[in-house]
Amino acid sequence: KRQIIADCPFTGEEITEAIAVSDSEVLYVSMFTRNPSSKDIERLAKYNTQQDKYKIAGRNVYFLFYNSIRNSKLAGSLQKTDIPSTSRNFKTISKLAELGKAMR
Repeated sequence: KRQIIADCPFTGEEITEAIAVSDSEVLYVSMFTRNPSSKDIERLAKYNTQQDKYKIAGRNVYFLFYNSIRNSKLAGSLQKTDIPSTSRNFKTISKLAELGKAMR
């Protein structure tokens, strides 16, 4: 989990900007079982906008939503990839990393 946090490609400035205009969680990560193919990336790219952004780091896809994830076409496009994945908001990932550290 700590590596997922360290690999986040969005800057603090980008995240702060999204938080300022949103009333819900803004940063999410989808953990894929393999790296996305060029075809998968093409599907996601159609929905990369000023309000919904993504960046890929290895087999993880990081999302920054300026509005709710519930209204995002980009989030919905994840289902169109053929890669099993799970998505979590960054607060959950951070909390899991803290719990893991405390268990050592």
